[in-house]
Amino acid sequence: GIAGATEAPPLAELERLLEGLERRLGREPGDAICDRLAGGLRRYLARGTGEPAEDMTSFELRLLARRHGWPERVQRGIQEAMGVADRTRFGRAAADEAGLRRAIAAARDSAREIDRLLAAAAAAEEAAG
Repeated sequence: GIAGATEAPPLAELERLLEGLERRLGREPGDAICDRLAGGLRRYLARGTGEPAEDMTSFELRLLARRHGWPERVQRGIQEAMGVADRTRFGRAAADEAGLRRAIAAARDSAREIDRLLAAAAAAEEAAG
């Protein structure tokens, strides 16, 4: 980012990225979109949890979600987004636009839910003081 500029909150940063990716669907190769989707989701998780999620495999992200006790639907959402990204990037599967759109939606829904969970956890911690 620009020196001195305040960083957007993790969720806002991710949502901006996802909106940009949705606009590029059908105009940019699927693997380029998947790279940015996976990177953005990892960065969001790293910033939100303080864990080194940017260096984690999809499997390790699943363990992170489980360790945090996030609901099954959140774990599935992360898995779906990362699964599409991994299959497209490493499995050389052609990602169709509908699949990419679902992966982006899964990332967004999961991140919004995680944001609520992290905020609730922070509030509880503060109350316990």
